[in-house]
Amino acid sequence: MGLKQSPNAPCIFYGDIIEGEPPVYIGLYVDDFIFFSASDKVEEDFKNILKNKQKMLVDFIDDPTHFLGLQIETVKEENDLTIFLSQQASIEALIDELELALANTSQTPYRSGYPVDKIPVESTLPQKKLQQAIDNMQSIVGSLNWLSCGTRIDIATITNILAQYMNNATPSHVAAAK
Repeated sequence: MGLKQSPNAPCIFYGDIIEGEPPVYIGLYVDDFIFFSASDKVEEDFKNILKNKQKMLVDFIDDPTHFLGLQIETVKEENDLTIFLSQQASIEALIDELELALANTSQTPYRSGYPVDKIPVESTLPQKKLQQAIDNMQSIVGSLNWLSCGTRIDIATITNILAQYMNNATPSHVAAAK
């Protein structure tokens, strides 16, 4: 097909499959993929290439609304394509899971001197309680990392700081993460 791999994102490929038409963009993740083009003709040609030339059995969904937990909205206008991504459902599920519906919020998720990076590691707690805190912290950090990699780059710094406590978390670390 002659597609090129994005130098910034190894799972993104792009290329011209019809001369003079807009390119096709493909996102791959394990055995799932999604593709877009500003041209309906290019999208149709891409489908035909996969079905006929590559002999792939693929179920195509026209105008996908979700992919890997991301909500997708596309707007096509005269050879122009705009894609909006959201993880609102994932965020709301995390808020419900952590019982944070009534939590205080802030404009910036991290500022220097925030308490989480000053909490001492408590070694006097029972092992079972420490392990429960570690499990909770790993779950929280994993969820936050998924969000920060997808659409919420603004939480990347605090997620990184929280990750430092994943293997030696205490209930105080978990409370600060929430």
